[in-house]
Amino acid sequence: MLRYPAIFLVLSLIAGALGYGGFAPGVAEFCKTLFFAFFTLAVVGVVINRLREPPEPLDPGNKPGGGGTPGE
Repeated sequence: MLRYPAIFLVLSLIAGALGYGGFAPGVAEFCKTLFFAFFTLAVVGVVINRLREPPEPLDPGNKPGGGGTPGE
């Protein structure tokens, strides 16, 4: 998920290197905005994933509906 922020950072650096006239400032601002948006989403995703409780392990002998082997 951090691949997109890196791509937009590189695009904004290229736009800045090509000059600050014409469309370069707009592209740089757009890429910078997308970089921070995707970076924020990545951080929020990591935090939410860390705060979630792990799922309970499945116990094959204690399934709802009786469990056991088929055909019993």
